[in-house]
Amino acid sequence: MGLLDKVGDAIKKVGERGFEKIVETKDRHQIKMAILQQFPSKHLKLLCKRYGGGPKEYDEDSWSGKKTIRKLTESDFMNYAEWHINLEDVKTYALQYKIRISEILKEEKEREKKRKPEKELSRIAKNQSNEFKKVVDLMKQFKPSRDYKEEYGYHTELQGWLKAHFKTSEVEHTTGSSRPDIVIDGNIAIEVKGPTRSQDLKTIADKCIRYTQHYEHFAVILFNVEVNEGLYQEWLTGINNKFPDVEIIRT
Repeated sequence: MGLLDKVGDAIKKVGERGFEKIVETKDRHQIKMAILQQFPSKHLKLLCKRYGGGPKEYDEDSWSGKKTIRKLTESDFMNYAEWHINLEDVKTYALQYKIRISEILKEEKEREKKRKPEKELSRIAKNQSNEFKKVVDLMKQFKPSRDYKEEYGYHTELQGWLKAHFKTSEVEHTTGSSRPDIVIDGNIAIEVKGPTRSQDLKTIADKCIRYTQHYEHFAVILFNVEVNEGLYQEWLTGINNKFPDVEIIRT
């Protein structure tokens, strides 16, 4: 078993639009996570500081803007590096500070040799697109058992609904401000927002930018939209223009 295989569930299986990039992008993300696992806590923090500054030392309420100071953990720095620092910068830092990654780089080369041909990649991507269409259709059909006033209950019930229809797929509820609410087979990301106010709409564009880099498909489901209709339509037009592959579902 190679070092990359030992990273296990901590590694997210990711994709990128474009058939010829699907496997390559998955590999690169897994390689980056395997390298980050080798970083001592001190260097993980220094890496984050060098490339972007690192995670925020506070949580901010998206509605009131109130900030709550919190103590950062190693998981926060790992999460920041995963989502904000590219593989080449991680490699450069590791080599500069003599962090032992030679076995991982060797396995990276082996993976490059074993990648599937373009025809096979096209078949995989087509299957993934069909699965995403089914997910979107199911989310449009979803009727929650009650009128939820918060997101957690809504996306917990939504997760159960999707899980019942994708019995052979991995439907997981993820946690953390930089992760989508629901992920299916490490390839389809779903974000839940509600009750949805104007401030919440502002955060969607940022999530579109970040999540489409790590997942092949991304959908947003909005419930209890409490926004002026004209403003909502203007926002929706902007999102559709900039992120035509992102599915917005309003319930």
